[in-house]
Amino acid sequence: MREEVNLNGQARRALRHSADTAFPEGGFSPWRLVRLLLFLTVGMIPTGAQPVPPLGPLVLGLNTPDQTRILLYDLDLDFTREVALGEGAHTLWGFSPDGCRLLATLDDQLVTARLDGGDVRRLLPSGSGGVYEPSFSPDGSQIAFTLVQQEGGETRRFVAVVSAEGGSPRVLSVSGREATPRWSPDGARLAYVSYEQRVAGADLFSTAVPTPTPAAGVPLPPVALLNEADLWLVEVASGQRTRLTNFPTGNVSMPRWSPDGALLAFAYSPAPNQDLLWIMASEAGAIPTQLSFEYTTALDLIWQPDGTHLIASLMGMQGVAENALWQIPLAGRAEQAALRYLAFYDLPHADYPRFRDDGRWLALRTRYQVALIDTVSATLRRLGAPWALGNTPPVWSPAAFDGEAACAAP
Repeated sequence: MREEVNLNGQARRALRHSADTAFPEGGFSPWRLVRLLLFLTVGMIPTGAQPVPPLGPLVLGLNTPDQTRILLYDLDLDFTREVALGEGAHTLWGFSPDGCRLLATLDDQLVTARLDGGDVRRLLPSGSGGVYEPSFSPDGSQIAFTLVQQEGGETRRFVAVVSAEGGSPRVLSVSGREATPRWSPDGARLAYVSYEQRVAGADLFSTAVPTPTPAAGVPLPPVALLNEADLWLVEVASGQRTRLTNFPTGNVSMPRWSPDGALLAFAYSPAPNQDLLWIMASEAGAIPTQLSFEYTTALDLIWQPDGTHLIASLMGMQGVAENALWQIPLAGRAEQAALRYLAFYDLPHADYPRFRDDGRWLALRTRYQVALIDTVSATLRRLGAPWALGNTPPVWSPAAFDGEAACAAP
């Protein structure tokens, strides 16, 4: 089931202003017409085999609510393919840069596969550890991820990379308290967060809560330690690491590269659910710039494709209690300057906004459903079917993807 809404001229102009790339309007492409006629004529082959025709260029990937399969939704044909890769909880993380392979984890094991679910490749040797948040490098040659290992009863997390063809992981961090690697647009660096321990303090200005003297014979209580994160960079080729932030307390999260790679955006939280938005230049010695000064709860953060604003899913911004999308300017106080993004749509509890890399299409979750917005035609499409429900981010096929028929034969 899907629902489509067309906007008025004012909303259409607002969406056009936010689009990164100009596109020709209108028209039903010959390729789309051929595929649609083929689909209507042939239909689907028997249950258990793959549907025809092959997927077109515009595909949205989702996890099923029970994570037993991956769903690939062809927007042109309004058609969904189900893909099962094997045993384990399926999590789709992305597509290869050419769009021809899926990047996923089964439970916590890293795999890639063709779009039809064939040629499943496990990329790490057995016993390497678990994998979280993998992503292809821009050129498709490597995959970065958080490597999770158990050592002496302790969970350790490292930033690591592996060849897209598989092999032993190359660890790029050292403390075992690192996570959330994000590729720079040129593929040369990874931004990530690294946690350090400090003695618990009563507030931002305290080093520790006073410990009462125990009675005779009573052992001293253990010292309370907090794990708190700052923002780091690592050069992938050399492994050279650079610390970017050094907050006395609190956590940095959600590092996000600007489209040109010059800036990094992130959330800084002095305490849980007290989130502030910042940006800084992506180089050693840069001074962070604070964009918001009143606490909100940040659920997600991305860049607008043209790099002029951030788009954040926030709770509590400008007195709005529910999570909504906000367009954050790169200067001034967000509490006064931020605008509701796509306010002319009914998008309650908006989360996980994801632009396609051509800047034209935006997907997001709204009350666990998927909303798809064409920023050129100003059309909203809602995927209200049960298979589209979930609480994980949608994943776009890349703009370089020419459709499944253009992928190399297995």
